[in-house]
Amino acid sequence: MNGLLSLPRKSIAMLFLFTLLMGSLSATSTAFAAKTAAEWCEQGKNFIERKNYDKAVECYEKAIKLDSTYVDAYVGKGNAYNEKKDYDKAVSSYNKALSINPQYAYAFKGRGDAYFWKQDWTRALEDYTQAVTLDPGCAEGYKRRAFIYFGKGDMDQALEDYTHAFKIDPKDEETSMFMGMIYFHKKNTEAAIDLLTKKIPGGIESPEAYLIRGFSILSADEPNDADYEASIAYLNKALQLKPEYALAYNARGVMYANREDNTRAAEDFDRAIALDSKLADAHNNRGTIYYREEDFKSALAEYTQAVSLDEKNADAYRNIGDCYAQMGNYDSAIAAYTKAIDIDPKQKGAYNNRGIIYGKHGDYDMAISDFENVLSIDSDDSNAQKNLKIMRDMKDIIRSVGWTFKSNLNLHMEWNSSKNK
Repeated sequence: MNGLLSLPRKSIAMLFLFTLLMGSLSATSTAFAAKTAAEWCEQGKNFIERKNYDKAVECYEKAIKLDSTYVDAYVGKGNAYNEKKDYDKAVSSYNKALSINPQYAYAFKGRGDAYFWKQDWTRALEDYTQAVTLDPGCAEGYKRRAFIYFGKGDMDQALEDYTHAFKIDPKDEETSMFMGMIYFHKKNTEAAIDLLTKKIPGGIESPEAYLIRGFSILSADEPNDADYEASIAYLNKALQLKPEYALAYNARGVMYANREDNTRAAEDFDRAIALDSKLADAHNNRGTIYYREEDFKSALAEYTQAVSLDEKNADAYRNIGDCYAQMGNYDSAIAAYTKAIDIDPKQKGAYNNRGIIYGKHGDYDMAISDFENVLSIDSDDSNAQKNLKIMRDMKDIIRSVGWTFKSNLNLHMEWNSSKNK
């Protein structure tokens, strides 16, 4: 088993988007003596812009007390809770708004944001789709939906949505960044350079542009040595322009790790962590280098740090399971694999490796179920095919001779091993 590396697509995209969405907002007018629900909502909006989210909630609640059907108060309250990162309360507020006005596009958009930050991609997609259907001018709805498609690897759909957003707001930097990334992925270099040159501060010579170009090369389905060399060259340029660029160090570390240059990879991950100790993917990736060196205790510490920073990091939980399995702590391994599956039901490696543990301890039905789940995700997975056959054969043998036991069996099953996500 090799630990899963976190490719830079998620970390670059998520952190870039997070910076844009959660960045500084300008302060506006001071509070005034509100008398109507609309006035309380205006005060709530002002408090949100000044990042005083508790006061904003109080204002919206006062608006609701004056008029319990004032839909904007519930939407504003949901917006405040989103800013507070209290996403469950945000969803509740948007639900109330939609119970009053089921056609309110921005209630769908706000609830989609809550699901987005909870990484409930399915519900977020549904809500963003409702938002842009009800209001085709909702650029943010198109952008967020595009970002989810981007993360899922559906570049055509992502580009279509970003194009819609670009037509609505051609000056939006985020839209241009991601469209440029997609054009690079699709080998349309001319279109990518045109967008990046015109829309990114510093143009094509900015460190951000070089980071995107380095990452986009790796987005090929099967990158080869030449792809890695080109990617590393772009990332070197990004670091030359911005020597303390944590994301670029993490990305370059992934390139080195994929080429089995663990020494350089470890150096880059260490540097990324030193520059940004909250970069969960860098901790996960550093753990993978420790794992390759069979330093499972250090690997486990890094993976644990990754999930403490990003509780939705299914790869890191899967890696925690692998560490516990190597250390013989099978109950903890099963718990970690189960957590990874709960977060990402398509984590076939977690299913496979959990199935092996079940099988080794005689839980054949549980093992068979896990291997079948792998094959429902990827019918060509050879490890799962082999493991499923072993389990079914073993179950038949035991049934035929009437044995009933559980023991630590050596069944020569195949662990799922992956160097990258």
